[in-house]
Amino acid sequence: MSEFLTLWRSPSVGMQRHPAESSFESYVKFLRQYLRFTHVLNAVALLLVATTLFNTHSIRYVPPRLLSFLIGGLKETAPWIEAPALEEMLKEKRPVRILDVRTHREFLRGHIPGAQWVDPRHQALPDDLRLAKKNPTPITVIYCSIGWRSADYSVATQRTGLENVYNLRGGIFEWFNESRPIEGHGPGIDPVSTLWGVFLKDRSP
Repeated sequence: MSEFLTLWRSPSVGMQRHPAESSFESYVKFLRQYLRFTHVLNAVALLLVATTLFNTHSIRYVPPRLLSFLIGGLKETAPWIEAPALEEMLKEKRPVRILDVRTHREFLRGHIPGAQWVDPRHQALPDDLRLAKKNPTPITVIYCSIGWRSADYSVATQRTGLENVYNLRGGIFEWFNESRPIEGHGPGIDPVSTLWGVFLKDRSP
């Protein structure tokens, strides 16, 4: 505990207390950053173990949902929504808007049924989504391959004032790996690169 408090008081960590802050507020701020840092380290360690197992053929692929822990520690994101929950909404034909923020090539090869492609190079909302703010769809789900790009877009969407925005945990890779429906030109979905391909399960017969 003494070492922890020494770190808290150390100028090197950039957490010197603002004159207007109480000791307790300053401590809580540091604790949050410390936990966020350890959260990232744990996620990195988990990914290294999983990737090692993949390279030694102990496992067939690395579950992309593991990356959500790393993403959540490294950047801001909208709340996560699980793939089974989204699939249930689609089956029940509940009102939900799904936005795909991958490249157009990735979208055309394979996407979640009913998804709308938006250009990931632009943070501006599509015209129909801006209009939807006046009569919002209860749920807006944003996804990319694994959740990294969609984290940025989901936060930008939230900042426009649109409510009930979610980031799909594990992205379309997780959706595809669990044999959920895909539509597009195929075959399958775009792995982006050999590196990211370790997070994609081979669904060939």
